[in-house]
Amino acid sequence: MIKTVFYPITIALLQFLLSSEQLSGQGDHSWKLVKEEGKTKVYTRAKEDVKIKEVKITTTIKASMDRFLSVLDDVPDYINWVFRCKSAKRLLTISENEFYYYTSTKLPFPLSDRDIVIHTRQWKDPLTKTVYSESVADPDYIPEKENHVRIPFLKTSWEIRPESDGTLKISYLICTDPGGSLPAWLVNLAITQGPIKTMDGLARLVEDSKY
Repeated sequence: MIKTVFYPITIALLQFLLSSEQLSGQGDHSWKLVKEEGKTKVYTRAKEDVKIKEVKITTTIKASMDRFLSVLDDVPDYINWVFRCKSAKRLLTISENEFYYYTSTKLPFPLSDRDIVIHTRQWKDPLTKTVYSESVADPDYIPEKENHVRIPFLKTSWEIRPESDGTLKISYLICTDPGGSLPAWLVNLAITQGPIKTMDGLARLVEDSKY
């Protein structure tokens, strides 16, 4: 049975994925490795139809699919392992494999915090047992909150593939516009911290999970 939560990393990668003109528009659309730590690799590539770079994160985690999905299903607990996440809650469950949720990110003063509403759908390949998920932002789903910048655009996809050695091979792609503007120093901070810290936190929680 497929669990229903797949996008806590969206907020964790907010600054990294901001990728404004400083990080995009170079005319090279191949994946480029920009960060590697342990089993986790972070890649970026330019896209012709948007000014924001697409990001891919790959890693391998030692856990069962059920344990991995159970950890991701605990939305309020995102504050304990998602980089800079300050709140997270489910808004509407349409079915076991489709739902809406809200999450917000704390940014350093004087920058405004960001938040987002995400609509998620997922499915499972019955032959390979690989779980896939796709998600888009729905910025008008709830009214904007005071002292927050609503993230207007998001497209993400997950591929979680069980391997014969008991590990999960994970590939996560995201393209987003966080709204407003963020300085280069904050983008650089996120590039070196956000993706790796979030994946490490997820791996530790999954591997130590009591689910």
